[in-house]
Amino acid sequence: MREIMWLLIIAIFILFLYWFNKHAHRTNTASFEKNDQISVSKVADSKELNEVKTEPSSQPKPVKIVETVENKMKEPEIVQKEITHFKVSGVTKHELRKAVSFARKEYLIDDPYDGYTTKEIKDAFNDMQLDGSDKIFETDLDGVVDKIDFIPEPDNKFDDNAIKIMITIEDQEFFIGYVPAYMSERMSHVFDTFKKNGEKIDYNYKLTGGKYKTVDYDPDDGDYTRETPKLKVSTQTESYGFNIRLYEFVSSKQQA
Repeated sequence: MREIMWLLIIAIFILFLYWFNKHAHRTNTASFEKNDQISVSKVADSKELNEVKTEPSSQPKPVKIVETVENKMKEPEIVQKEITHFKVSGVTKHELRKAVSFARKEYLIDDPYDGYTTKEIKDAFNDMQLDGSDKIFETDLDGVVDKIDFIPEPDNKFDDNAIKIMITIEDQEFFIGYVPAYMSERMSHVFDTFKKNGEKIDYNYKLTGGKYKTVDYDPDDGDYTRETPKLKVSTQTESYGFNIRLYEFVSSKQQA
């Protein structure tokens, strides 16, 4: 009887162990599955999906350089660089005045005196836009000259490096003077070098002188205390001049 009791107790103990182990396995499995589902859900819903950090590798990884527009070297721009400037010599002895007369006759010159009437000149003086030293010239040739040619004169009896200057207006050529004598030798080399290399020289120009008007207080009016004192517009004349600037074309990198 006692043996049967022990066998029964052992059987019950074995059944208890079997039940306990089975229950514990089911609980762990459910917990793992539940936790795994939460983890996957968190990663799937996370806004930091692309910011997951990993442990740094002991070996350095090669860096890939991505070429962008900013990394590319920009092509240098072509800009003008001044070579020299000078006032044309001998203009009073040659055809500059004739060229101005031709341009005026062909109605190529805009309103004389910049379009100012005598009254407008006085008003500008009263409004402090002009003072007594300002000169309003009758004529300029801006945009009128079509071409400037520099022609060597090796047979010139005064200077074998002489360079005469011709301007063209409406297919009419006018001999206006020379490159100044003190520059002629150097400019001969400059022109020869550019011609040999097939390079272009650009220029701009400015007519100076001629008739002009000024405004100031009338010296015959002794009372300068009036609110609007009398003004006098005078017309005077200066000899014509012609200034030239020469430029070469270089890249912005060279200029810097």
